[in-house]
Amino acid sequence: MKRVTKGKPKQTEATRTVPGQFPTIQAAVNASAAGDIIAVSPKGRAYAEVVIVAVPNLRILGPGATRLPITGGFIVDANGVELANFNIAANGGEGVAVMAVAGANLHNNTIAGGMNGISLNGSTGCEVIANTCNGNGDGIDVNAGANENQFREKERQLRLSLCGRHEQQPRAQQHDCLQHALRY
Repeated sequence: MKRVTKGKPKQTEATRTVPGQFPTIQAAVNASAAGDIIAVSPKGRAYAEVVIVAVPNLRILGPGATRLPITGGFIVDANGVELANFNIAANGGEGVAVMAVAGANLHNNTIAGGMNGISLNGSTGCEVIANTCNGNGDGIDVNAGANENQFREKERQLRLSLCGRHEQQPRAQQHDCLQHALRY
């Protein structure tokens, strides 16, 4: 499959399968290049791992309507990452932490039992669509520097936390910060 990106030469996407070609999601991420797809299938029990995604434009996809169980979570540390169709039991940590990146796309995930379901730490231009966050400290945590992010449908819990310096500001300035952090 070929993808043409404006102003860039054609690149070939590789599709890596878990558990077929790789035993873990992290192993598939480590073997991937920008623009690759990781197709994750059920293996009879939950994947127990915290996956660190440092490859840009990587698509990590569970099997569609059946959300794939993960015990642990994801740390997204690269631009343009897509993460879809997972059922994440965060075990007190971050379900999905998006760390100062642009253009992450998180959709159709269920995150439970974490400190935060989804955390956007200084990230911009991200789309958080049709995710369900239950039983977390915060459903979606938006920190300083996060702006122009879009949140749409099915968030059962949308509780925002601002960084400490903003929480100490007068209410009007906190509202201005939220206006910059979110775009509906």
